[in-house]
Amino acid sequence: MGMLLLVAMCSIVVVGWIAYSTGKDALTSTALNRLTSVRASKEVQIESFFATTRNQVSNLANDRMIAAAARDFTSGFAKFKKMQVKPEWDQNLAAFYRNEFLPGLATSTGQTPAFQFFWPATPEARYAQYFYISDNPNPAGERYELTDARDGSDYSSAHARYHKVLSKFIQDFRYDNLLLVDNETGDVVYTFDKSPIFGTNLLNGPYSETSAGVLFKTLRKSSNEGEVQVADFAPASYASGKPVALMGTAIFDGTTQVGVIFLQFPVDEINRVMTDNFGWVQDGLGRTGEVYLAGPEALMRSRSRLLHENRDLYFKQLRDAGYSQHDIDRVRLAGTATFAQQATARAVQSALSGKTGTALLTNYRGVKVLTSFAPLYLPGLRWVVISEMETSEAFAPLADLTRKIVLSSVATIILVTVASVFLGRRFVRPIFRLVDGAHRLEGGEKNVSIGIESRDEFEDLGEAFNRMSSALTAVRGELDQRTRECDELLGNQFPAEAAARMKQNLAPATQEYSGVSILYASLLGLVESTWSGGTEKSFRLLDDLVLAFDDAAERRGVERLSSNGMTYVACCGLSQGVSDHAGRVIGLAEDMLGIVERLQRDRQASPLMKMGIDSGTVAGKVVGRTRHNYFLCGRAITQAAALAAEAPANRALVSQHAAAGAHGRWHFGAPVQVSSPDGEVVAARPLELAKDGLAASRESPESQRIGLT
Repeated sequence: MGMLLLVAMCSIVVVGWIAYSTGKDALTSTALNRLTSVRASKEVQIESFFATTRNQVSNLANDRMIAAAARDFTSGFAKFKKMQVKPEWDQNLAAFYRNEFLPGLATSTGQTPAFQFFWPATPEARYAQYFYISDNPNPAGERYELTDARDGSDYSSAHARYHKVLSKFIQDFRYDNLLLVDNETGDVVYTFDKSPIFGTNLLNGPYSETSAGVLFKTLRKSSNEGEVQVADFAPASYASGKPVALMGTAIFDGTTQVGVIFLQFPVDEINRVMTDNFGWVQDGLGRTGEVYLAGPEALMRSRSRLLHENRDLYFKQLRDAGYSQHDIDRVRLAGTATFAQQATARAVQSALSGKTGTALLTNYRGVKVLTSFAPLYLPGLRWVVISEMETSEAFAPLADLTRKIVLSSVATIILVTVASVFLGRRFVRPIFRLVDGAHRLEGGEKNVSIGIESRDEFEDLGEAFNRMSSALTAVRGELDQRTRECDELLGNQFPAEAAARMKQNLAPATQEYSGVSILYASLLGLVESTWSGGTEKSFRLLDDLVLAFDDAAERRGVERLSSNGMTYVACCGLSQGVSDHAGRVIGLAEDMLGIVERLQRDRQASPLMKMGIDSGTVAGKVVGRTRHNYFLCGRAITQAAALAAEAPANRALVSQHAAAGAHGRWHFGAPVQVSSPDGEVVAARPLELAKDGLAASRESPESQRIGLT
């Protein structure tokens, strides 16, 4: 089944990858060709637009009417110096600056402009601005409709004579503004839109450092008639902070320079060319494609499509792309991407370095796009043109193809899987039976047998499995029996915790036990009194005695630690903690004394037994490598042995500590002092038996065992 699926999936992957890569290459090529075609078209249109503007500026400067207008405007403006500016006129003009111009400039730039910086210093400037700006009956944006201020001045007569012609030219060719500047004084003697630059001085006035002032200083002493200079887009405070680009040349009357003329680029006309009057879809740019211009500092020189169509998404993408809040606010305040949006993209940098090409890159909004880029050849300007489309749209057909490939692949895999399951189960059904039998055998089931119906190698394999199962069952039974025997042996020989560690093959560990009582019994004269009767009789007597002791210990809940014919050591509280461990051990001592007395009476043997009992804390560990023994040590062991050595024959000495743990259930004699091997004096009391010689324990089954042997 795996091989069939592998072959099918490899074939599907190869065919799918070929289809996907071929489709992607075709879509990429088609989209890039379309973007390159649109970019080349806009490139031609923009270069043609600038060439036309250059020719119009040059022709205007050579027009005799323009030369006459420059002379008349300059002469009329100079006479304003002799005019008296009334205080109410200054108040009216100041109100215009404070209530209209400065608030609008603050809104568009986000800064607080100073009134003193923009206030016209000369009387002629204030006179001209009062009549043509602050006292103009037309609102901002329509002040050009005022032809004659009717102040009776020569300037107003000249304005009424030339303004209609100049206004028609500006409106016909969709320029934003036209300026005439006196080349000697630097006074702006005429503007089409009557913005606050009108009447100011470009040599020392508030706008002398703007692009208009810099361009004027270049042209005012020009000796080349027809030389046209360009000032790239830059924010202009007289235009409420909006970006302004100018093209200008000197005006000559014969060989005499009489002024300078500026045409302000029509931003809307540039945007109309780049967007085809918002016809991105008609240009083949789909839902996300756009064409834009950028300058040498990577600032855009035309409209952004997404800013026009979806401002919220536009600013969200800028934030996601990592733009600072300052950069975003600059675009938001300007209301346009022109000279506000930083188009920091590889396509822009490549085009600025003089390269032309296409690529799949990330654009200035941080979005993956297919792009086509090229530099523009505009005298005096270093601009580039970029056309792009988001890959999500360009590769949308590829997503549909991918979906179809995936669906067909899934259907094919399902069919192959069904076929492989049917064929695979038919071929390997005997193996499934073997696997099932192996699992049953692994789970502990015994005498597992499987039936094989085929007459081939699987039959031989099945018979071998059945024989192996029978052999394993037999071996497992024997192993279980041996394991039980070993567990019983360990349990009899060692405490539970030590036995558990040995079963797990863990290293022996030293263990401490608190609350333990030890009985140490020394058997004296047993071997000497019985050995004369023969070896077999001696061992039988010893065996019966130890078995009787063990039965008594088991009944009392006490564990035998060791017995070698000369000593018998028992303990209570080692494997399982009990509160009456001292009482149990003292009871065992009484039982053992009864057993020895019965032995003396019934077997005519004369063994003597001396016992010591103590309670306390002991430590134990399994010792030995091949022959293991559980060794206990501690003060309780030592003192019990010392008490046994000093005890009277067939009596037990009980330490004060152990006697206190008996809780008054037994009677003890007067205290005695016994020295332990380490020199410590142990206080002990002899155990007193009942006056009839033995308690009920003497008639116990353990003592009867001695009499019956």
